[in-house]
Amino acid sequence: HGSLASLTDALNSFAGGPMGLPLPPPGAGPFGAGLPPMIPGMMLPPGLAFPPGVVPRPLGGASLLPTTKSKAWPVFVGNIAFDTEEEEVGVLFRDCKGLKSFRLAKEASGGGSRGFGFAEFEEPSQALDAIKAIDGHDIRGRRLRLRWGENAPTTQEVDDFHRAPERWKTRPCYEFHKQIPCPRGESCPYAHSEAELRKLGNAAPDAGAPPGSAGASSAPAPPPPRPDTFKVPVPFADFPGATDEEKQRAAYTA
Repeated sequence: HGSLASLTDALNSFAGGPMGLPLPPPGAGPFGAGLPPMIPGMMLPPGLAFPPGVVPRPLGGASLLPTTKSKAWPVFVGNIAFDTEEEEVGVLFRDCKGLKSFRLAKEASGGGSRGFGFAEFEEPSQALDAIKAIDGHDIRGRRLRLRWGENAPTTQEVDDFHRAPERWKTRPCYEFHKQIPCPRGESCPYAHSEAELRKLGNAAPDAGAPPGSAGASSAPAPPPPRPDTFKVPVPFADFPGATDEEKQRAAYTA
């Protein structure tokens, strides 16, 4: 495989490194004299290893280790009047703990509002507290509708919140739609199909309520509709009877 010095010479024989990156002279790498410089994406050949405790760095000193984006818990904010400014909605979240941002969705052409937005929080409990505090707030004659973000996993506290009759099946199941086995079984408060999905605020109080809840109706199912009937006028003047009522009775019992 050759010596380390041969590898250094081979690397520096190029006019430039991958993607046009220039190579520094031998000994100028991040690991000290005699070691080749590192380039983003470069792999050491078989037989060579980094010294103990050394973490590889690309030219410029940036770490090659992956960085993790800070977690944010999203809340969907809907039913916003189209003439509402972002600041009008954002001010409602100012007193909410853990708020990271609020943004109003706007038309790609640079036009006005699309009627919804997203708030992001540092912790799931803070996102849920905001939903409880702001959902239903009126702005310009429209009541805001806040929902847990559909692309965010839930917590036990969030699951219990959605078991209330008015929230039951108003949100898709995160695991089911990610094709992950749902851990809640039949007690899952989220919709597993379009047919199960209810629109928040527009369903009857007992429609689709969780079994055994106060909102679930215990009344028996109504009887099936009777076949269509048609009324046919029957002349009764020629039927026997002293009065019109007696004649009508005689006509319909004939």
